[in-house]
Order: sequence, then structure tokens, then C-alpha cells
Amino acid sequence: MAAKMFLMCGHPGSGKSYFAKRFAEINGYRYLAIDDTYAYFNGSPYSHDNKFDVWMTFFRQIHAAEMAGVDIVVDTNAPTRIDRAEFTSWFPTFEHHLIWIDASMKQCLENNQKRGRVIPHDQMLKIFSFFEVPDAEEYYSFNPRANWKSFSLVNNVDNHFLFRKTLYGEFPSDIKEYRE
Repeated sequence: MAAKMFLMCGHPGSGKSYFAKRFAEINGYRYLAIDDTYAYFNGSPYSHDNKFDVWMTFFRQIHAAEMAGVDIVVDTNAPTRIDRAEFTSWFPTFEHHLIWIDASMKQCLENNQKRGRVIPHDQMLKIFSFFEVPDAEEYYSFNPRANWKSFSLVNNVDNHFLFRKTLYGEFPSDIKEYRE
């Protein structure tokens, strides 16, 4: 049986990291976050210098987990279909599951103001504008780079998470759901 990769996607401030950490902890999975790799290279998760080295190291960590057969939760925005497809094509032996954390723009903007690194309002709006919602076309794509076992939706309403449903595919039956 293949190791599982749960890729988080959603807007900044949607609660992805909080949810991902708890989901990984509850299920005994390794948690890998791009912000942790930025912190390692730059001394802070808020500095996005050294992008090439950061992403190469992050992908090496994922590859090491793949080769070891370790189930992982990957915490990054994954805002576009192409971004998400990179994870399925570069790490083909994982069983791939996408978890979309959905929160209103108002909720994301409020959460953003409470973080250590506040993303400027105009940049948040720009990020919102290019985010591509996971959909049936992406799931059922005949693109060989798209290889998803499931897409699931988790709603964040006032920082309470509710696993809404698996939109497409089959979510693993052995997973302990995280609800708050």
C-alpha cells in the first residue's frame, strides 16, 4: 500500500497550517510546511528569500518521506492547478489527497491581522484573485500530471473547522477526522 500525501490548499489566513498540524498529529503523520523550510534558511518563516534553495530542500524532504513510505501532510498554499499538479507528478508513488480549507475572505483577512507576518491587504486581494478552486475538471483531468485519489472540503467558519465532504474520489477510511 502506498504512503499517503495530504496536500493542503487554500488562501493565506484560511487556517491551513493550524488544521494541517492537528490533522497530522491526530493521524500520526509527518507534517511538512514550506514556512518551516523558509525559517531554516532565512531565520524566519516570514522571510521568503532563497526561494530556489528553500523549495529544493522542501521537495527533498517530501521525496525522502516518499522513499521511506511515510504518510505526510504538506502545508503550502498550492493556489493553482499547476502548483497542485507538481506534487502529483514529482512524487508519483504517493496516494495523493487534496484537502481544501475554505474560509471567507473576511475570515482570512481577520486571521491575517492576527499573524506574526501580516500580508499587506493589496497583496492578500491579489492572492485571492489568482487562487483556483479545486473542481471536477482538475480531479477528472486526463492530464497525466493530475493523479488525485480524493479532493475534500473543510470549511473554516470563525476558526471552527468542519469536514464538509469528499468532493471527488475516495477519502481513506482509516483517517481520524479533525473537527473543532
